[in-house]
Amino acid sequence: MTMSVLTRLRYLPYRAIRRIGTADISRVFGVEYFELRPTLLPQGFEFVELTTERFRELLTLFPELFNESRLDDLAKKRANCYAIFEKEILAAFSWVSIGDVPAEFNHNGDLQAGLPISMPEDTGFVHNVLVMPEYRGKRLYGAMMSAMELPLHARGVRRLLLTTDATNENSLRAVRRMGFQELGTAWIFRLGRLTFSGYPPSPVFDSVTFGRYTGDRSKKTMKA
Repeated sequence: MTMSVLTRLRYLPYRAIRRIGTADISRVFGVEYFELRPTLLPQGFEFVELTTERFRELLTLFPELFNESRLDDLAKKRANCYAIFEKEILAAFSWVSIGDVPAEFNHNGDLQAGLPISMPEDTGFVHNVLVMPEYRGKRLYGAMMSAMELPLHARGVRRLLLTTDATNENSLRAVRRMGFQELGTAWIFRLGRLTFSGYPPSPVFDSVTFGRYTGDRSKKTMKA
């Protein structure tokens, strides 16, 4: 029995609860930029910071991936969006916000699982990362994190923070390979009026603190 099968069995109740209630188990990772293991962009690929005009083009081409609210985030500089293209074909993209992270930037698709984070202005929060299926296996995730350093450094960002679903083995391997260190786990299980939750000990990175899940109605929480 492979490790992936064991992982699926281990998290089977978690997946079941997500179908009928709110459930989230997120690993929290962080890295100082000088400790990030560089990954080169493959030949023939281009890294770009999306403008509102370029974003509108993608909004038309990929309405299932981009929406008007995110265009507003970009226009108001609430977040930056970076992308990798191969001959004008979208291969991967990622969002980065600087400073405090609202719950709507950090959830698993269920807004009740939104987790706000308070961060200083020298920390970037990486979220909504996607590598298109046909481009997976080329380490574009790592290449994008490396390529983002220059524009983010110009904005005063010296370190990165992200959360990854505990069942996403590919993503977990990728962020660890890049040099990210696990800082803790945030989790919530909510069925009807019953809510159980836990959060990483705060602060992490000396000054990063976690709020409560949007759907957390519990009176007590546990440290994860």
